[in-house]
Amino acid sequence: MSRTPSPSTRSIGGAPSRLASCLASLEECDLTVFQDAPESLLLARRLEQDVKSRGYSVERVMRLFPELKRDYEKFIGPVKGVADVVVVVGKERM
Repeated sequence: MSRTPSPSTRSIGGAPSRLASCLASLEECDLTVFQDAPESLLLARRLEQDVKSRGYSVERVMRLFPELKRDYEKFIGPVKGVADVVVVVGKERM
């Protein structure tokens, strides 16, 4: 990825003022936001989605989760390093 984060990049637990000001003024902003969540929350969401919507068994979801986690770490996780804002949801951090 060629984009580098701004010098003011930081992890926060709520909406940053820069994001809020961009939205309030409706001006065009070059701002990237990464939503981070603890692994336990990612697994809970995956279980709910796959069991409810796809009809997977809990066992199947649990078997597939390590592969999904590897894909996350390879393709999604690196985006966090170049985001201007990291919004952390949940109580734990990955």
